[in-house]
Formats: sequence, structure tokens, C-alpha cells
Amino acid sequence: MYLDIIFFAILAVFVLYRLFDLLGTHSDQDSQDQSGSFFSSSRQMGEEGADFAHQERMRKAESQVSYLEAEVSTDDLHMLKKYDKSFSMEMFIKGAIKAFEMVISAFAKGDKETLKMLLHKDIFEGFDQAITEREAKGESLETKILDFKSVRVESVRKERHLLLIEVHFATEQSNIIRDSKGEVIAGDELDIETVKDVWTFGRNPASKNPNWLLIETDRITESD
Repeated sequence: MYLDIIFFAILAVFVLYRLFDLLGTHSDQDSQDQSGSFFSSSRQMGEEGADFAHQERMRKAESQVSYLEAEVSTDDLHMLKKYDKSFSMEMFIKGAIKAFEMVISAFAKGDKETLKMLLHKDIFEGFDQAITEREAKGESLETKILDFKSVRVESVRKERHLLLIEVHFATEQSNIIRDSKGEVIAGDELDIETVKDVWTFGRNPASKNPNWLLIETDRITESD
């Protein structure tokens, strides 16, 4: 489902402006712009503002890296290294985990500059418009990732000029919407939901830029 379908559907549930309003989208892969990545931007963000709970979440998620490496087939790893000799599954997974948290946090904060570094331009346009509409209403979004329940590689493939890796994330989140007066109009901090997403990261191995961008997202619902 494309961004224009998601953003312009007039449904009451979309008033929350949660991240799932933007998921189920993908970019035009032929126009991939390697202008940023979750690796470079993660390093730029550093650990600023990271509290103990955040660090514990990241350690728990990253502890799954060895298991994830073992799950990826030898053929897939050989294919990745064939096109990108410097590829490291460990670095990729750690970067993808950081990117996941950064994208969700940046969207909630309205941090378009961080989103621009992490997202393909087609997906960024949708996030940009959602933030602009939210701010025009004077509303704010508070999204907290409380736990990474699981992280796993769904698939590895090459399509046309791009290497693509799908990563499945299952997280526990809380989402709250406040109006211009700071009053809660949707959500509850105590309302914890398990959210499942599949994000596709891609890069052009012919490019001198070694970085990966988020180019496609999909929200997994109970009916899927």
C-alpha cells in the first residue's frame, strides 16, 4: 500500500498518527538515493540522552546478533559478500536495531533531519507530511519502545541494482497523543501493545557509499 493511500484515508483511527500510519510503504528502488544511512547517523547520534533502560533494551536486542547470523543461510551470506566484500551481518543488525529506535523516536519528536538521514526520499515525504499535519493541529506524539521482544532476518535478496535485507521487529510500545494544551486525547502510557514490523533496508553495492537506507516498511496485523 502506498503512502498516498495511507495518509489521505479519512479514518478515525488515524488520528493517533502512530508510526503504523506510515508503514506498509515502499520506495521506487530504481531511484534509490544513497544520501544517508543508519550506520553513519547512528554514530552521529551517539548515546546522547540514553538512559539505563534504553541501554538495557539495546543490549538485549544486540545479544540476538549471533543467533541471527546463524539463521542466515550460507548462500545468502556468500551473495552479500560477493557484492559487498566489507559486509558484516553483525554490524548490519546492530545498525538496523539502532535505526528502528531512531526512526520511531524521530517521528514522535518531529525530527525531520534525522529522518531524512535514515529514510529513502519517497518514504521520507510521507513522514514529513504526517509531522507537518500533526504540528498544524498543535498535537504531539509520545512513543516509547519498552522492549525488543525479537529481531530476526526475514530474507536476503538482490533486485536489479540493490541488495535488500528484510528484518522483522517485534517490540512493546506505548503511544500517547496530546493536544495543544498538553491534554491526552488518545492512548495511555499504561496501554502496552506488541507491535510487529518488517523493514527492508537496501543499498547499491556499486555505489562508493557503503551505507544502507530504509526503503520499505510493513506493519504485520493480526489478520496477516
